[in-house]
Amino acid sequence: MTRHLVCGFILVAAAASAASWPHFPFKKSKDAASAAKAKSEPKQGFDSVYTGGTVAAIPQFSNGKLDLSDRKTLQFHYGKPTWSLSYSRVTSIEVADKKQARLLSVPKLTKNKRVFTIGFENDKGQKQNMILELPVSTALEALPLLEERTGRAAVVEGAMNPDGWWGDRYWRTARNTQVWDEATGADKSVAQAKD
Repeated sequence: MTRHLVCGFILVAAAASAASWPHFPFKKSKDAASAAKAKSEPKQGFDSVYTGGTVAAIPQFSNGKLDLSDRKTLQFHYGKPTWSLSYSRVTSIEVADKKQARLLSVPKLTKNKRVFTIGFENDKGQKQNMILELPVSTALEALPLLEERTGRAAVVEGAMNPDGWWGDRYWRTARNTQVWDEATGADKSVAQAKD
């Protein structure tokens, strides 16, 4: 009988302080409408590192977030400061694999990264660029949004992966032209046009 009372008191106390228990199973979930809204809005920022370029305001190797949530300007938040660029000024987007050092390769410690080189014109019309390094999963989310916002298609470079470059399934390149032609039937229509 006393065990049941003690267990009952513990359960009542736990239910009363459910807010302080992070994984309490009886805790009320968030409003479904706010969760749906969060999924429909673009991510506020993509973790990235500014590794170089001509932007003097951003220190080299600054950790930050590439923010594509605004429809008119690209923003890079690095700590409290924010650097911004109008999408209309972007002239090119290049994507490449990060070259890993081959001396010591520890799979758990070396993470695959993608390098975005964003070319743009400054106020005086001079060509500038910023080079950002992003994790693969982040790059796959950010690139389509960046292309959509700027209206520019990304240029794909290099292939470190022997099985093919991660973007081969998204873009047609010189390396995968035959695969794309077979998938779309383009080579048959070209051969029939020649006959």
